[in-house]
Amino acid sequence: MFDPDADRALPDLTDEQQRAVVHDGSSLLIVAGAGTGKTTTLSARLAHLVANGVPPERIMLLTFSRRAATELLSRAEQWAGHDRLRGAWGGTFHAVANRLLRRYGRSVGIDPDFTLLDQGDQADLLALVRDELSSDSTPQRRRARKELLASALSRVVNTRQPLDVVLRQHHPWVADQADELRATYGAYIARKRERHLVDYDDLLSLWRALVQDPEAGPLVASRFDHVLVDEYQDT
Repeated sequence: MFDPDADRALPDLTDEQQRAVVHDGSSLLIVAGAGTGKTTTLSARLAHLVANGVPPERIMLLTFSRRAATELLSRAEQWAGHDRLRGAWGGTFHAVANRLLRRYGRSVGIDPDFTLLDQGDQADLLALVRDELSSDSTPQRRRARKELLASALSRVVNTRQPLDVVLRQHHPWVADQADELRATYGAYIARKRERHLVDYDDLLSLWRALVQDPEAGPLVASRFDHVLVDEYQDT
């Protein structure tokens, strides 16, 4: 049971916010748009958990941006007390995935010492392997730009739609190059494996594979008692 006296340092909250902060039991979904106080509520929830004895390392906080993660943790620390949140797993989805894969990556065939490709590096590598495979049959002026190569691949990975569908719907001017792009993506994936490289989309895909692994999945899940997700994007 939570101790109501432990929440005396929390900010003034509406009745709805208060119910969300002290909620105990099943999962809770809060539907709220920009400017409705969701950051305050989530920060207060985090502070409430720690103030009531939940070890911070047993809490995971996920956001879409570094700025949001920093703001949430900063507010919660103001209310919970200095250094009381040390050890909490707070950050963006990609940052937390990166941290988990550094610890458990071998379970999904990834060297924990992998190198993370940023978006620019990913586009450059895609262009490199495409040029290595090129037979000069496609005029330079019609070749997909490296940014398009990265964008189309990301959409395929995240929506799980076939490449042909993605190209027809979002990049129709290169739809006739589907075979070339497919070969490029295959070579890109092979190059990543060879060099122990991981891109941002891989982080989420591998995290999903990790939690579905029959051995590693329960191990990861057992680390956390509370998962807080700030999934609404204001921009």
